[in-house]
Amino acid sequence: MVKASRTAIRAVSLPLSLRQVFELERFPSVPYRIVESEPRLKEDPEIVAQHEAAVAALHEELEERLAQTDRKEVVIFIHGFNVNFEHAVFTSAELWHFMGRQGVPICYSWPAGRGLSGRGYTYDTVSSEFTVFHLKQTLRAVARCKAVEKVHILAHSRGTAVATTALCELMAEHRHFKDSARSALKLGNVILTAPDLDYEVTQQKLGGEHVMHLPERMTVYTHPGDKALAAADILTLGMARLGNLAPMDMTENLREMLQSAPLSMIEARVSAGFIGHSYFIDSPAVSSDLILVLRDNLNAGKKSGRPLIERMKNFWQIRDDYLKKR
Repeated sequence: MVKASRTAIRAVSLPLSLRQVFELERFPSVPYRIVESEPRLKEDPEIVAQHEAAVAALHEELEERLAQTDRKEVVIFIHGFNVNFEHAVFTSAELWHFMGRQGVPICYSWPAGRGLSGRGYTYDTVSSEFTVFHLKQTLRAVARCKAVEKVHILAHSRGTAVATTALCELMAEHRHFKDSARSALKLGNVILTAPDLDYEVTQQKLGGEHVMHLPERMTVYTHPGDKALAAADILTLGMARLGNLAPMDMTENLREMLQSAPLSMIEARVSAGFIGHSYFIDSPAVSSDLILVLRDNLNAGKKSGRPLIERMKNFWQIRDDYLKKR
């Protein structure tokens, strides 16, 4: 298994299977009924009690699992376009395994997986907007658990739009008080991989709305050879995707923003299959670097233990020989 995990093309099949799924609790359907509107909105106490019962069930489960690990942290994985529930769970479980089974993994699943057609992409895009409210519910609920010391977010593909929009709206609740928002959400690392995000819209969210200042560290992985994002570029009528970004594509505004921002951009120049969209888990080099961020909280650079190639301040490159350099 060790050899296979360090090999891009495995000589042996290591299939995964989902053995059991059971429901602990669920939040009430939204919107919650309003019973008073003056002087402020008040939700139905019965529905609020149902909501709190769901939160309590989540906390009980988290506390039980955190008691089995020295690391009192959770990693929330948010999958992307055309990914079903099982595949999302497998990805989350694999990452947790290779992190040394430290902390508690949470797989946040949302309605996606309607196929690779243009209609499937449209469906998943609308679904990603639909689920923002529910992700905010989840992030608030997880952060309220006293046993949780820190929350890390790893988002992939269209899941990065879900994550950044939710964080943008949560940031607005603590406008201009980044320490308050960070403390309330217990945010450590926020990692965006193969982000299916419009380049200019992202600048507004991360920079204009100050979302990049919300977590302790934000890391963005890009891959110029990502064919899935190239297709998304066509489907969105040429709106450049952040996940395809190379240094030469950066605007002067973004270059200036990177000089002082708590944000690292990493260009993956790695072998990642024909499509090249799941390189964060398919490339041993990228997955290793990602784990060093999540597990060891290491800064970029060889001196810190992550032998990336510095292209400019806060913009790095990773290649297939990453593991040999370590």
